[in-house]
Amino acid sequence: MLLRLIGTIPGPIIFGVTIDSTCVLWDVNECGIKGACWIYDNIRMAHMLVAISVTCKVITMFFNGLAIVLYKPPPPGTEVSFQSQNVVVSTISIEEDLNKVENEG
Repeated sequence: MLLRLIGTIPGPIIFGVTIDSTCVLWDVNECGIKGACWIYDNIRMAHMLVAISVTCKVITMFFNGLAIVLYKPPPPGTEVSFQSQNVVVSTISIEEDLNKVENEG
């Protein structure tokens, strides 16, 4: 849950601030409230969006490299058990068989 929040909340905020910062002409009503943007500085927006993308790629490469350096494989002779996967597969196949029986009879 926390990872979803960290992964989904900052993105739209960062892109929204970036897009709003490239606005050249805002629609301002008679009360002085800023509305929608009429004209954007397209070149500045392109540079900023590419900078955000490159920054995200660099951060991703850093953490991938960190994971590769810090990864410790399991000691030799350690057996990996797939029992939980077999239980899930057998449960699903039993449910499918029961559904077939219910549909036929």
